Amino acid sequence: MKHLKEKFQNKLFEIKDERTRFNKLCELNVVEQVFNVCSTQSVIEAWQRNQSITVHGWIYDIKDGLLQDLDVCITNPDEFEIARAEAISKIFK
Repeated sequence: MKHLKEKFQNKLFEIKDERTRFNKLCELNVVEQVFNVCSTQSVIEAWQRNQSITVHGWIYDIKDGLLQDLDVCITNPDEFEIARAEAISKIFK
């Protein structure tokens, strides 16, 4: 998560509330993990075999026990960059 904190330092520190800032960093981490999963050899090979695999980005809030859909849904490698940009944009709305 350290590299994400550094990469998005300017945007994160515009958020004055420390709890909200931490939550946004956690959301960024989930988005990054979605792309890490999609970059694994097994997922890439499955897509090459035309297998239907979808990777979703959800986050769990221990405070209220609710899952939040971060609206990151990858069904093929061509969606990576557009989906990443859209997800990050939504996090910092």
